[in-house]
Amino acid sequence: VIARREGDRRLEAVVLLNMASTNLFSLDFPQVLDDALAAIELARRTGDPSIEGHSHFLASGALNAMGRFEEARGHSEASVTLAEKHRHPGRSSQALNQRAMLSWAAGDLDDARRLSDRALDLWPKSPLALAPRSLIEYEVGSFEEGEIFLGRLLEAMRDTPPGPFLQHAVTAAVVPVIARITGDSGRFEVAEEAAETMLAQGGVPAIMAVSSSVGLAFMAVERGDISAAKEQYTALESRRGAMLTYAATDRVLGLLSVTMGDLDQAAAHFDEGLAFCRKAGHRPELAWTCCDYADLLRERASTGSAQAGDREQAVALYDESLQIATEVGMRPLMERVLSRKDILGA
Repeated sequence: VIARREGDRRLEAVVLLNMASTNLFSLDFPQVLDDALAAIELARRTGDPSIEGHSHFLASGALNAMGRFEEARGHSEASVTLAEKHRHPGRSSQALNQRAMLSWAAGDLDDARRLSDRALDLWPKSPLALAPRSLIEYEVGSFEEGEIFLGRLLEAMRDTPPGPFLQHAVTAAVVPVIARITGDSGRFEVAEEAAETMLAQGGVPAIMAVSSSVGLAFMAVERGDISAAKEQYTALESRRGAMLTYAATDRVLGLLSVTMGDLDQAAAHFDEGLAFCRKAGHRPELAWTCCDYADLLRERASTGSAQAGDREQAVALYDESLQIATEVGMRPLMERVLSRKDILGA
């Protein structure tokens, strides 16, 4: 109000940028996008590349979460260009990492690694870059490389005091997601400690609370813990139709529903997850959703509650998952699907 009354366009752009950043932490993505786009327009008029660049970064983050990856990619490229023009290493690293994640979503492993390397050169201890890079390496079966990046993330977390910090939030989420790939739950205690460190402080921003919930959800699924699954389902149900912290919420809700024993509810969530990933063009997440959905259909058949067409749909989903995983190079998922297809064939 003050900025508009005084006709101070730069101040108005700064306030809009701060509003967008605040709303990102509260997961109000449509409002983030509105504020960021308004800030971009004002920053262009006032010739401020710093404000414009970071506003593009926030717009890209909101669009990414909403599954609008093509639009997100354009804003991400603009944020990189402007951050480098302004010579801001931290923001350049953030912008490059965002582009890396979008490249991975499209299934371009080489570009994702190249951009991630650039991001980490600028900010070697960035939790926002170390977590997805470790996940990507595990996804393609480069476990030794993944262990290096994950080790660096854990070291950064241990050097961070207790509180609502990104180091704890991303660790709480990414460790259980990696365990889903490897089948190794040996670091669950680390993830639980990171989540508890976050949540015990009170007043935790929604984006960090949800990050912890995603990690706790994957742990509940891997352990078959029905009580914990119900708790995390309640925490995440309102976040449907979004891509949050390394997994689509609809897939997470589907896995939780399977753990809770509600197979029809799980199928509904997986259907929503397929629709979201196909519309967004997120190939790795689509491959996992196909596999998890096919697993559900196979389990529903084993309980005697199979519906017409379940077996045929499971075969088609396994085939689609295998095709994507093969094209992208997701070796652990390829092996997982092939073992499932052998069981289904038998």
